[in-house]
Amino acid sequence: MAHIRNWRDQQPEVAHLSAIRWPGLKNKNATPKRADEDAHRLHHLQGMVKHALQGRKTSDHHKHAQVEQAYYILSGNGEVLVGEDRFPVRPGDAVYLPADIHHQMFNDMNDDWLEHLVLGKNIDAAPGGACVIRNWEDVLPVSDGKGAIRWHQLGPVAEENGCLKSIVFIDREAVICFPQMGRVIFLDARTMPRAITSLPATIRDGMTCVWLNSPGSLVLLPN
Repeated sequence: MAHIRNWRDQQPEVAHLSAIRWPGLKNKNATPKRADEDAHRLHHLQGMVKHALQGRKTSDHHKHAQVEQAYYILSGNGEVLVGEDRFPVRPGDAVYLPADIHHQMFNDMNDDWLEHLVLGKNIDAAPGGACVIRNWEDVLPVSDGKGAIRWHQLGPVAEENGCLKSIVFIDREAVICFPQMGRVIFLDARTMPRAITSLPATIRDGMTCVWLNSPGSLVLLPN
């Protein structure tokens, strides 16, 4: 059964020196239990929370023993320090933080907020590794054949260019569905005048769904 929690319904708290944290979901066996025990729903991940770092601030310098993390940058531009190396981050970046490696977020060079999701999971393997940052715009999209688009950003170490030791994968997913059946026409924004093509579509619950791999406009021609 699906369980949905919106970050706006949670009481924010200050964490890691300057970050604002909205509690999300915790592992069902995590201790100590939160006052809101309804948050303890996860069977594999240790937790999933939203963080926001205001402009002109940094987080603290810390690490997590035997816990690897993935940050997903939602908005803002900043930098992340992992070990001895500092990397720029931007919206759409999936950031792999190896277990037992010190890291720190920086937004002191900006006025706008830096927002990101944080996922963590215990590892059974030896800690350590390299930071990997991959933006969804740098990844070729693939279709699941049912109307969804996926950008595979981070994968397991067994995969080529993989890094995750315990988290299974970090993908961005999108699907575009029209609330009626019909034929979908695509106007490619990369050409002028715009090239017009008909897109293959799938029908899901009476909706016409398509996936895109380039910018442009969609027009539904009802049957």
